[in-house]
Amino acid sequence: MVRAADYKASDALWSISNAISFFRVLLIIPTVIALHQRDTMLTCSMMLGAYISDLADGYVARKRHTVTEFGKIIDPLADKIFVIVVILAMTNLGMVPVWFFLLVVIRDLVILAGGIWAKRRFGVVLPSNWVGKAAVFCIALSLFLAVLGVSNEDLLFFWVLSSVLIGLSVFAYAKRLADIISAEGV
Repeated sequence: MVRAADYKASDALWSISNAISFFRVLLIIPTVIALHQRDTMLTCSMMLGAYISDLADGYVARKRHTVTEFGKIIDPLADKIFVIVVILAMTNLGMVPVWFFLLVVIRDLVILAGGIWAKRRFGVVLPSNWVGKAAVFCIALSLFLAVLGVSNEDLLFFWVLSSVLIGLSVFAYAKRLADIISAEGV
């Protein structure tokens, strides 16, 4: 049985992995500027840099044994902010359909609300799960392909796959939260 304490990490604020996550937030502005300038290479480079930083922060935290409660907040928050701002810009530029933008935003808001509730109720931040990471990868891939100019007909497969993974990730997150609620006797 999974208890809230199973997810507890260090209370430290500063770590190399947290700095990498913060760097990802800083990439938002040049990425959006490059998008609006229709600079495909720079936009793709920024998006790739953001993705690599997402892989790097978790790797560094685990490898150096510096997983922190703050890191479990800033890492997914940096992802959510980056993706939402970029997908909003892409939707405004007609590169992504509104329904896909709304689905991504609603998913992130639901998970964020659940995370805030879990932190307040149990004092821990639930880490991301593999299906959530797969959903974010598929969303990022579809955005990357849209920047490269892949047709909407070809992108539909990735939008649908992302949608399925989004549904599964919300379900997995809700199940994890329900298991903790059950274990804690709430």
